[in-house]
Amino acid sequence: MTEPLLVTEQLEVVYGEVVRAMQGVSLAVAEGTVVALVGLNGAGKTSTLRAISGFLPAEKAEITDGAIRFAGRSIRGLRPDQTARMGIALVPEHHKVFTTLSIHENIEIGWRGRRSIEGATPKITLSNVYDLFPLLAEKRDRRAILVSGGERQLTAIAAALLSQPRLMMVDEVSLGLSPATASLVLSSLKALNRELGLSLLIVDQNVRAALEIADRGYIMENGLIVYDGTAETLMSHGDVQEFYLGVSGDERQSYRDVKQYRRTRRWWG
Repeated sequence: MTEPLLVTEQLEVVYGEVVRAMQGVSLAVAEGTVVALVGLNGAGKTSTLRAISGFLPAEKAEITDGAIRFAGRSIRGLRPDQTARMGIALVPEHHKVFTTLSIHENIEIGWRGRRSIEGATPKITLSNVYDLFPLLAEKRDRRAILVSGGERQLTAIAAALLSQPRLMMVDEVSLGLSPATASLVLSSLKALNRELGLSLLIVDQNVRAALEIADRGYIMENGLIVYDGTAETLMSHGDVQEFYLGVSGDERQSYRDVKQYRRTRRWWG
């Protein structure tokens, strides 16, 4: 049986030799699929992406246990430039674009870095990337600081795509975006998966929106994976509906009810 494109096994991350941000995190992203890693703020989602991409040392953190494999090779402890050459692109939570540059100049940065990917034959070029992102084509000469948050998000995704990745990881896809704009960005990501076969690992606090485009999902709390399964299974799970979607039976719960549930819930397989 072929191993998934990305695998983490019992991954543990510690910040400042004191704070354990991740405890035994195991997940997988099969080639050509969309996987959602969801949970509340501080659950350890961003730490997971940084551990995979090699950005942890910048945060005074380190992997203390576990394994990470990409395309069958160990990548635990590799630098960001090394994971990028292997075909992993990270769209971070903050500082996604250079605000003083135009949209086109930001996208061009991704094109300039394309030759760093090992063995990559460019599928997307600077000339045809705008076919995938027509909204950006209209504003290509506008400085990034003057466009919307959703357009900056799409710009960062387009630039990452031009590096010819096999796996794109997008951190907090819908953070700071209106529901309509977040839906547009998520739909664009799903289109990239469907049309290009791009593998995606998406992190978001918006559980419903992320699972709606995902094939599989993982729910993370306090550095642990507490539940995983197909997106359909997670969306129909009673605890997920009650705690993350605010729905009990056929009725939507109040904020007070959901807060009470946070204190009393238990996860069952």
